[in-house]
Amino acid sequence: MVLAALLSLVLSNLQVTLLFLIVFLVCFWWIRIPKNLPPGPFPLPIIGNSLKLFGKSNYELFCHLAEEYGSIYTFYLGNIRGIIVSDLNIIKEAAVKQADTFSNRFLPPILEWTVQDHGSVFFQNGPVWKERRKFFMQALRNFGVGKKSLEYKINEEACYMIKLFEEQEEKPFDPSQFTNYVIANVICHITFGKRFNYDDTDFQKIIQLLQTFNRSVSLGGVLQVFPWLVRTPFYRHVADVMDALKDFVTVYLNDHKETLNEDNHRDIIDMYLSEIKRQQQSGEEVIFKPEEAWRSIGELFSGGADSTTNTLLFAILLSVVNPDVQDKVVQEEIDRVIGSSRQPSYEDRLRMPYCEAVLMEVQRFKPVAPLAPPHGVFKDAFLAGYYIPKGSQVFFNLCAVLHDPKVWKNPKSFDPSNFLSEDGKSVIKPENFIPFGIGRRICIGEHLAKMELFLFYTNLMQRFKFSLPEGDPTPSLVPVVGILGKPVPFRICATPRG
Repeated sequence: MVLAALLSLVLSNLQVTLLFLIVFLVCFWWIRIPKNLPPGPFPLPIIGNSLKLFGKSNYELFCHLAEEYGSIYTFYLGNIRGIIVSDLNIIKEAAVKQADTFSNRFLPPILEWTVQDHGSVFFQNGPVWKERRKFFMQALRNFGVGKKSLEYKINEEACYMIKLFEEQEEKPFDPSQFTNYVIANVICHITFGKRFNYDDTDFQKIIQLLQTFNRSVSLGGVLQVFPWLVRTPFYRHVADVMDALKDFVTVYLNDHKETLNEDNHRDIIDMYLSEIKRQQQSGEEVIFKPEEAWRSIGELFSGGADSTTNTLLFAILLSVVNPDVQDKVVQEEIDRVIGSSRQPSYEDRLRMPYCEAVLMEVQRFKPVAPLAPPHGVFKDAFLAGYYIPKGSQVFFNLCAVLHDPKVWKNPKSFDPSNFLSEDGKSVIKPENFIPFGIGRRICIGEHLAKMELFLFYTNLMQRFKFSLPEGDPTPSLVPVVGILGKPVPFRICATPRG
């Protein structure tokens, strides 16, 4: 009896103590929140607002919260303060007018727990990043971006793609794997100086691992809140992908070191190795360090492989579920401008306004980067009249900008007329069309992606009529979102055109 009473007293006191601790933590957390922040949902200690993300796509949640809190608001990912911006004018204020303050890149916690930012062309900041970005933009130009030499390579790869589609003999198939290999081979040509056979097991493995990584990680996911999970069996595969990418790239770096001819650069790796050697011999600060070379090359390869693939897949899917786009206009424009006796040329786009409008609408309607990678704030600042403390990360909600009902006629519908003049004879580009970002951190692969997308899409539409297999339901247009957005798996039939 006495023991039971004592136990009841202890439990009662324990409950009171726990309740006190919870109230204390909440109050302490609330007191620490700076004043004049953008509004937002009230955060809980340790986990912030992360519970709101469970079962939802981050960009959908962020668009929904913008309706409640406005075009700039605060959202806590664990202890990390996120500032979500959904208005183009505020984005321009940050990325252009206050570029010195808001153009740094925030290093996601998962990278802090794995590879840091050493050698990164994407996540580093300051003079080193500027030099590295300048180098890679020049390298892409040197190896044909926007030029006939690369157009030939893309069209050559398109021929392999057409052959693969023909081999399906009009039977239902999922185009995603073929598309990934084809797009990846273009960046492989530029980066490694070679193309891979589609049955190359090493090539297949690295592409599949990158797909796994992009599905497993998101800009607002659980690894942002609890990055230490990457060291557990549940998420160990994420770190394994980075190790595999390093091993894959290092093989070609070592081979290029043995065969390097500084008077005849075969690819970007040769250029990178020559720049390392030049810096070492000149006595200036060595920015391009040999032990970090794999990171820059790996980012260029992985970034160039998956994003354009997903856009092309969305272009195929949207053309299938909108047959009037495919049958009545795109292929008519292709037949009139290009015909069937030659492959498309990148210059053809200047006489194909509807086809250009279709591809731009694909990028607006289903952007593969609904959220731009976060920018880091490394000194106290003000944005749109709100206080943005040092240490915050700023997300540009590109999906909200690309679906702003004040700008687009039917933002939730696929409508290529968004990018056409009233007579349909010329392309227009609204200011809100920023699928590649804006400011100093705009995607360095923008021109390559545009070139690939136009040539691959027109090659396919020139040769095939695409349709859904009989009996298959209409595929969902809701993307699967990790780091990038991609279509749900879908099947098509590719019927050769006469």
